Amino acid sequence: MSDDEMALAFEDAILAGGEGRKLSLLAYADWLAERGKDGRAYALRWMAHRGKFPERRGPKHWRWWKAGALPHGLQHRPYSLPLRVLDALPDCGGLVNWYEVGSFPEAVIALAKALESLRRDYSLEDA
Repeated sequence: MSDDEMALAFEDAILAGGEGRKLSLLAYADWLAERGKDGRAYALRWMAHRGKFPERRGPKHWRWWKAGALPHGLQHRPYSLPLRVLDALPDCGGLVNWYEVGSFPEAVIALAKALESLRRDYSLEDA
């Protein structure tokens, strides 16, 4: 099985949801890390450990939401991100209540970039 086929198989397992989603996220993260894609692997582990997952609003519409923008009672949904994380998403700039991309992999890549930016900005190594 090629790497592209393996990635699709992992994504299919993740998108199927259910009880196995967390394990699928972690297995995919390990697989990506073995291939040097540490940023995406970190994002998947972050999602798995925090119970986060982008909202699917159609075949080509995946959203991360700003937790404070959701009505009371919905702020702890899997697709709600802390304000700093949402604001760190590429080209987000804090002016919107959600961040939309065209696919699940794009949502993970955007989250990976945001988390890397925050890790770099708040690193203690340079202090």
